[in-house]
Amino acid sequence: MKKDTLLLILLSAIWGGSFIFMRVLAPVLGAATTASLRLLVGGSSLVVYYRFIKFHIDWKNHGLLLFAIGITNSALPFFLYAFAALHIPASLSVMINAMAPIFGAIFGVFILKESIHKQKILGLFIGTLGVVTMSYSKALPNTSMAYVSILACLGAAACYGFSGSIIKKYAKDIPTKSLAGASQIFAGTALLPWFISSPAQGNISINIILLVLVFGVLCSGLAYLIYFH
Repeated sequence: MKKDTLLLILLSAIWGGSFIFMRVLAPVLGAATTASLRLLVGGSSLVVYYRFIKFHIDWKNHGLLLFAIGITNSALPFFLYAFAALHIPASLSVMINAMAPIFGAIFGVFILKESIHKQKILGLFIGTLGVVTMSYSKALPNTSMAYVSILACLGAAACYGFSGSIIKKYAKDIPTKSLAGASQIFAGTALLPWFISSPAQGNISINIILLVLVFGVLCSGLAYLIYFH
């Protein structure tokens, strides 16, 4: 099996597990704090790693683009998924996240001017139908916030699709390590005002602190290194 295939499987497992972390942490820390800490811990772990391997991020020349990527690829989707974790099962969020490649194909047509043919349209339709069918089969709380959370998950998946096209079009010359580290730092910093103004919803135990550290380092730090690779 090729290295890239193994990395893709590993990344899928890590990001699949991230929804369980959010389901545990969001009710205690709140959505904004969960997303912000995830990004700041993940980004900081990469900055420390980069200093160890003597890699320098070009903050000055690519700062604005890295900030935009951080917002669309990290801050918004992480916050939306953390919000959804307060109201719907993690398994449902994971299934809706499968819409990200579908949104990526759609944005690819408009942003990257990629061609779209009958087979691709059929694939998009089947993929969407599959996600809807699998999501509908899961137990869904009959509350208005549950349906708002589904929309939040769709918005997060759309953010991933949009940012993927932006990265392909405008970030070709930016080193992948810079994309992985700097975008998370910018994204986590952008969420700080909500983090500061949102008190914890539950008791912060040592287990919660450890979960935050593992969540950030594994599901953002390591995951983004693999993703941008």
